[in-house]
Amino acid sequence: MQRTRIEVAKGLGGYGTLGLEIVLSVLIGLFGGRWADAKLGTAPGFLIFGLLVGGGAAIKAVLRARDDLARVAAREEREQGNPEPLYESDPDRVLRQAELLERRLRLERAAAEPIDDAERLKSVVPAVGAAAPDEEPPAEGEPK
Repeated sequence: MQRTRIEVAKGLGGYGTLGLEIVLSVLIGLFGGRWADAKLGTAPGFLIFGLLVGGGAAIKAVLRARDDLARVAAREEREQGNPEPLYESDPDRVLRQAELLERRLRLERAAAEPIDDAERLKSVVPAVGAAAPDEEPPAEGEPK
């Protein structure tokens, strides 16, 4: 099933909202801490506390977004099945390289074997323009 533009826009909007939430969490903590320091005269104490609280809220927002994405991915996998991976995994790459190496070695062995028999030579290297096995060769003077 192909996604509609609305679904794509909703998905991208979620990322924009997450970024805004991270920035606002840190800024509210920063300015709240500065305001408390100015009112109470405790220079960097509440500023640092506000930054830590804002950073904690930002981390909580990221973890919540991760959990939401995992739930959506699990639901889509249940509904649509598991698609093929876009990129080759390491075990798949190793298997493909082993198959290519085995094929190359087989070709090298075949090339190293001498061909003694003329019939065997014909079966390995068919003559250019030769007739197919089920056809009769053209008679002399007949166009091919």
